[in-house]
Amino acid sequence: GKTLQELGIIDETDKLRELKDFLKSERAIVNKFVKVKVRNNVEKQLLYSSVVTEIRGVECVLAQSVDITENFRLEKNIIELEDRIAGRIADLAKLDSLLVKKEYEIDNIKSQLDLSTRAFQNAIEGFIITDVDANVLSVNRAFMDITGYSQDELAGKNPRLFKSERH
Repeated sequence: GKTLQELGIIDETDKLRELKDFLKSERAIVNKFVKVKVRNNVEKQLLYSSVVTEIRGVECVLAQSVDITENFRLEKNIIELEDRIAGRIADLAKLDSLLVKKEYEIDNIKSQLDLSTRAFQNAIEGFIITDVDANVLSVNRAFMDITGYSQDELAGKNPRLFKSERH
């Protein structure tokens, strides 16, 4: 038979010596993670088990190795994805906090606007609100009582219609 080195399965003499020394002292290796370089200097992760036994009067080593390189790569990817997800969750938590703050600010502004609207509507003085071209946007109840015009009649009109020819 040929050795693992002769077959080109393990190119590293030190790794082989380490495994042999351990086997001589312990007589068995169970599920040891081993990183090896195989043919063409490709690095592999193996799960290695072996036991020293006697077969027909000859001391032998029964060995089994499973290539778990892909498992390690996938585990690394999973960890990276979990880190990215944790980062996104933290970002979402910050955005949620910001949205809660903005909702609170909007609620305060709505309350102030509601209060201002009630003050405008219930004032005893007549108020008129126009756009920059002096077209009526809104009037309060007191203004309608004073002039006799309704909101619908005044909307979009220019306040010049109230101009007296006497002045």
